[in-house]
Amino acid sequence: MKPSKQTVNKLIEEATKVREHAYAPYSKFAVGAAVLCENGHIFGGCNVENVALGLSICA
Repeated sequence: MKPSKQTVNKLIEEATKVREHAYAPYSKFAVGAAVLCENGHIFGGCNVENVALGLSICA
């Protein structure tokens, strides 16, 4: 099922909001992401870098 424009806009808003919490001191590239679940809930996340690259978390 294709999401409505309203839903897509909500996803963009959430990704933009959570991007502010990104921690990217090495790449200087803050990333936010949002996912829409089957039940309609939207979850957001952001990237968190670590000096040890393997411990970094990508959005």
